[in-house]
Amino acid sequence: MAVDDDDAFLKPMRLSLCIDLVLIVGGFGLFVLTYADLLHDPFNTPEMKGSYLALGVIGIGAAVITLLDIRAHRFGTELARKHANVARMVAATTAFLFVVAWIAGILFLIGAVIREWHIGNMEQFPFGIISLLLTMLVLAMIGPVTWWLERPAKHTETLFALIGFSTLFALQVALAVLAVWQRVQDIRLPVWLAALLFIFAMGAAGFLISCIVDAVRRLRTLRADSVGAVEKS
Repeated sequence: MAVDDDDAFLKPMRLSLCIDLVLIVGGFGLFVLTYADLLHDPFNTPEMKGSYLALGVIGIGAAVITLLDIRAHRFGTELARKHANVARMVAATTAFLFVVAWIAGILFLIGAVIREWHIGNMEQFPFGIISLLLTMLVLAMIGPVTWWLERPAKHTETLFALIGFSTLFALQVALAVLAVWQRVQDIRLPVWLAALLFIFAMGAAGFLISCIVDAVRRLRTLRADSVGAVEKS
């Protein structure tokens, strides 16, 4: 039984560490690529460099918290638990303020880019930029979604979450596909090379798929519990 409990605890921790590693490697990797001139506008602007660096820092912070949780679980000492609790408290406050600012900033940038296209400063609709910004918006949802998954399921909020995840997924895939096609048509890139530029968008789409699946499972569980309660009564 103890082994099962240990596996049940470590399984999400391993997944969390994998996600943290992707953020660290992806964020700092893209940051380095900008200085090696392997990325070009609009992916090599000062704002984008800051975003890449922020992703790497977020990954490091999240990895530290996960490792402290594993340490507290393994050692079980009061000091280890206090360290993990303090780290979670500081991270939760910082993450909340950061996520709010991040989402507000991304939405502002999306609106600004669309406005630039609308007033004629861009010849074509900037599918690539919007796709990248939407990907960054989805990445900011990882923390809140993880927190939501730990809470007891409620029918109304789960239904709205399913609608939101599905809408974001449809937008994510549509924008990525249109951005790849636009790149292929404009600069004659091979399809596979253009698709590589949007690999993070596909990763965000995969995250949204997992959210959709979890929301559907929650709704089925809630429905089964409701039917069972009716039958018992």
